[in-house]
Amino acid sequence: MFELGLELMRKPALQNIPIALLSPKRINRRTVWQCSKQALGMGIYLDQAVSQSFSFCPTLIVLEPDLDYYNSVQTNVLKTLSHIGPDVEYAGHGRFYINVDGLQNFHKSQPCRVKEKVHICLNQFPHALVRSIKIGWAKGKFASWIAATKANPDQPTIVEDQKLASFLKPSPVSLLPIDRYMLRNLQRLGIQTLGDLTLLSTSALVRQFGEEGRTARMWATGEQIDLVQPNHSLEHIRHSIDFPTPIGHIEILCRSLGKLLETALEDLKHRGQGVQGVRITASWEEGSWSLNHVLRNPSTSHKDIYRAITSQIFLSPPACSIDKLILEFFQFYTFEPQEHFFNHTKAHRGTSPNKEMTKGMITLPLREAIKEMKLRMGFSPLYRIVEIDPLSRIPERRHALLNLDI
Repeated sequence: MFELGLELMRKPALQNIPIALLSPKRINRRTVWQCSKQALGMGIYLDQAVSQSFSFCPTLIVLEPDLDYYNSVQTNVLKTLSHIGPDVEYAGHGRFYINVDGLQNFHKSQPCRVKEKVHICLNQFPHALVRSIKIGWAKGKFASWIAATKANPDQPTIVEDQKLASFLKPSPVSLLPIDRYMLRNLQRLGIQTLGDLTLLSTSALVRQFGEEGRTARMWATGEQIDLVQPNHSLEHIRHSIDFPTPIGHIEILCRSLGKLLETALEDLKHRGQGVQGVRITASWEEGSWSLNHVLRNPSTSHKDIYRAITSQIFLSPPACSIDKLILEFFQFYTFEPQEHFFNHTKAHRGTSPNKEMTKGMITLPLREAIKEMKLRMGFSPLYRIVEIDPLSRIPERRHALLNLDI
């Protein structure tokens, strides 16, 4: 319930009230994505239709998901945890894995030292978020996750390698990363814990479930060690501005965006590239808003980028006055203006005046060459590039080839 927990931190008045967070995937048929313990006690369950939820709990509070806010918190936590170890993986719904192989002497595998290290790194976040963190330390992501679920917020759970198998035995078999069909069949056979699963031989599990049965037993015994897969962040340029007083006027927002754009383009000049993806994010106390825009062609023009994104903002402005504005560039490409390819005057700069080709004219040496090729080949194999629609999304429609003949 990571996302629902973030909403409750932004809205403390909703604590101890039945609350449900709507699923962001289903728009036509709204269902429950996450819900509080009070809602669960009233008969609400996950993936339940909202219309049915109100019949169980008429006082249910329904919240729309704010994916931009959740993603920003996730990104900030990932960057902060990278100070503990270079390999950090986000597995969704508030689960973060850190690879500390070779770093044990730096972090000291003692509960108090581990808790202190993590809390110091995350002290920039709200106290309620840091206080609710559960920490587990074990060999492999699966065992670490189970250790974290059994930990208390104030007491991390650290599992030594030689005690890993005995630690996993009392855990329910439903925690295994297996499909629902296999889990249902295991429970029908009376296998409720990982210890019950280890009592079965590998050959019996393979006969019943195939290779997945062998893997499930290795999970239960701690032999299957899954390594941390770091999340590689995409290259981007990011600038932000904080407003002491929230602003709600679109013109002020656009002027502030123009200032951010100037600063971001200064950074872009050092790259020698053009940008094609622009992301605008705004946030306020209880919500956020974002806008992604992909330009037709990579650009470094302040005027073109500003006009493109402001037109989108006027069509879909933020719903509330904002406290913070963020501009982010992504999708970079090596920028080569098209006039370098098609401006023959620049291409032949430095040649003698009688050989210079001007727009719409064919020089005398080229005329003689065309005549010679027509006599030898019967036709002219030269073509002229003509600009048709330079702003077309289809590259073939931007320019045309016309036969160069005399």
